[in-house]
Amino acid sequence: MLMLVVHARQWLRNAQEGVRLADCTVSTHFGRSADARLVQALTSQVQTSGYSWVLSPAGAGGFAARRYGNPGDGLHVIELEVGGRWRAGISSLAKPRHIAVA
Repeated sequence: MLMLVVHARQWLRNAQEGVRLADCTVSTHFGRSADARLVQALTSQVQTSGYSWVLSPAGAGGFAARRYGNPGDGLHVIELEVGGRWRAGISSLAKPRHIAVA
């Protein structure tokens, strides 16, 4: 089973240096929460889409990856934090819908 936990973040940027960082962060609790082949499949799709990514940065995974990830028992957890540039691209594809409420 794969649990993909998606979080939205602000623009991922190193404010002190003014450098834009990765468009998304892929966290697997230092590789302990998911099989490397699943992570490779995800990150290759991210890269093919034209977005940048970083694997297991300083935070190295949130609660779900630490608590539930257990590849040995068949439960793989990958946390994906999506930055502003990626969200802006998704938002531009969405068309607003108006729903009339009686």
